[in-house]
Amino acid sequence: MQPVFQSPRGSLNPGRTALDLVQEPLLYFQRGLAADRRQRARRLLDQVGFDAALMARKPKALSTGQCQRVAIARALALSPRLLICDEPFSALDLSVQAQILSLLAKLHRRLKFGMLLNFHDIRVVKTISNRIVVMHQGKICETLACGQGGETAAHPYAKALIKAVPQFRSAWQDHSFTSCPREVRDVHQHPAESPIRDRRPKRHPALVRLPSHGGSCPGTDEGDG
Repeated sequence: MQPVFQSPRGSLNPGRTALDLVQEPLLYFQRGLAADRRQRARRLLDQVGFDAALMARKPKALSTGQCQRVAIARALALSPRLLICDEPFSALDLSVQAQILSLLAKLHRRLKFGMLLNFHDIRVVKTISNRIVVMHQGKICETLACGQGGETAAHPYAKALIKAVPQFRSAWQDHSFTSCPREVRDVHQHPAESPIRDRRPKRHPALVRLPSHGGSCPGTDEGDG
């Protein structure tokens, strides 16, 4: 099992080159001789579409998309059976997102490893996943097979999440928009045992108008002082 993190720059050692970063897990677990490790690292970087001319560069001299390719190559160095991807596209431009998405799908088919993807963008999930697990208040509320529409979801939050995906239509006036039900979206209604109860917005003290300069500051509810 190996992770691919949301921020590729934050997960890479800034003092090491791209080639050294991919060799790092091989060196740590003492896989092969130095020449073998270097050759495997080069092969992995080639598999993820990384330019061979950039292998001697450090992360600060690479684009975010190039850094993510290095991170994916490093994650695959030990031939994991499962890749855990935590929002791997959120830091990338849309065009680069499509490239990395296509790359992961191609590697998944070729190398036969499983992937657990953590996403907020349901559009991305539907293009690469076999199953979608929807979580609400820290718990699984729905499991859907890819291809199912919002009308087949049972949980109100899952329905609203899937129907919220923007779609191009010729006649927007004929489309009825569905908002998330109030009992689902109202953060003040979380039960005491809810894992996200502490995330509710804190209430600030009332503002009291100060006659000296016409401004307001936190105080009591006794009116103007």
